[in-house]
Amino acid sequence: MRHRIWQALAGLMVVLGVVVGSVGVAQAAQTCAQLQTKLSRLWNLYNHVADGAAKQRLFDQIEAVEAQMEAQGCYDSTVRSFSATARIWTDSDRAPGPYDAGLSFQVRINNLGDVSWSLPTTTFSDGTVISQNGSGASGRYASSGYLSLTAPILVVTKDGSGTGTLNVSTDQTVSTRDGVRTGSRVSSPATTTGGVTLVGNTPLTISVLHLNAQIQLSGTLS
Repeated sequence: MRHRIWQALAGLMVVLGVVVGSVGVAQAAQTCAQLQTKLSRLWNLYNHVADGAAKQRLFDQIEAVEAQMEAQGCYDSTVRSFSATARIWTDSDRAPGPYDAGLSFQVRINNLGDVSWSLPTTTFSDGTVISQNGSGASGRYASSGYLSLTAPILVVTKDGSGTGTLNVSTDQTVSTRDGVRTGSRVSSPATTTGGVTLVGNTPLTISVLHLNAQIQLSGTLS
């Protein structure tokens, strides 16, 4: 009887060892996205805890997750050049468009899908000049080829100047004076290269004129 009890206990310990081992493997195999979710959850808890000792324990966990993310290359990034033709239409008869300009800039994509970039000062065919208004150009990239770009912008026209937010993506559709324009995802998403089209709407106030601009960026990541 005693022998059978020890056999049962030994079997249970083996099972528990397998379970614990499986959990350890699962944790070690967490993706960068899963780790980022865990990190966000820890920071949220940290920001809502008042007890000093509890905050320190959470901070220790945060540092451990960040170290794991760094070790797994989650913060590593890929840099691509985006060469495109930018086209703008508006719903105002004073500036109907389309107005075109060529532009090129670098897009930095890290393994978490965060995008950083900088909009170059660009002069369009009607003389309108668009530039980045301070810092904060950002975006997102997904393995499916989805890409979005956002930036605060300053627009200078013959009727005055104004500010707005450029917000374009591969998954949007806009209606322009020349018909519907739809974005298209990066054609070779695994290598973040190939053709891509981003479109979006940007509300603007130029002097006393309120309008919506439709923007299309069509080009190549290389």
